[in-house]
Amino acid sequence: MGLIFSPLLAPLLGGFLTEALNWRASYFFLLLLGIAVYAIMTLRFTETLPRESRQPGHFGTRYRHVMGSRRFRGYLLCLVTVFAGVSLFEAAAGVIMSDTMALSPRMISLLFVVPLPAYLVGAGLSSRFADSLGYYATLALGSVLALMGAGLITLPGLMGEVSLYALIGGGCVYFAGAGILFPAASTGAISPFPHHAGTAGAILGGTQNLLAGVVTLVASQLGVASQLSLGAIMLILGTLATIGLFISYHAETHGDDHASLTAH
Repeated sequence: MGLIFSPLLAPLLGGFLTEALNWRASYFFLLLLGIAVYAIMTLRFTETLPRESRQPGHFGTRYRHVMGSRRFRGYLLCLVTVFAGVSLFEAAAGVIMSDTMALSPRMISLLFVVPLPAYLVGAGLSSRFADSLGYYATLALGSVLALMGAGLITLPGLMGEVSLYALIGGGCVYFAGAGILFPAASTGAISPFPHHAGTAGAILGGTQNLLAGVVTLVASQLGVASQLSLGAIMLILGTLATIGLFISYHAETHGDDHASLTAH
């Protein structure tokens, strides 16, 4: 949840610091935050895995073991592309609202917060849906919502129009789908590796942030500053997420996941 919250709240905090002090205040804040996080990790974080449960071996071997799972790679593709869509929306929506719709910076900052409740609702209902509908039905629901949200953003652009309601409304639907997918897909990715959960989690988190940054960079180089281009790329990312879920489902239901078979 922090991965979603922090980029959305950052513009509000950055705008406040800039107005109250100056533009350098954000960088001093990041410096102090980094020092605080490092101190907390150094002084308070300890290894929680019992020594007898730790797996010996080079970290590269553990990484290859986790990445050798088709099921894990499918979930990884899903999570990376969905998170890239969230990051792209955060990066491009403000530009569209500012340059195309000529909204004020304060209004843009407020609109950035609107998708947060949708994500919270999706994340809160994810486990309940998994209990009532089933695990894969829950994943399918999250995927469908992500595609619907991207479609809502794209539709006005196809007609040559710009719609604030479609942009924010589509973003809310997409974020709701992401909220459902993140906990469910993360659980599905890590659960086959009880002795390598830390490695699997590191790959998920690191790859999500790295590739989301790459997608945002490429999109900025391509000049994604319209509702049509934003929605189209989010549709592509949502489709890739669906393909990733299909890969994981096929690997688990057909028993052709080499890494899982080896582990068992």
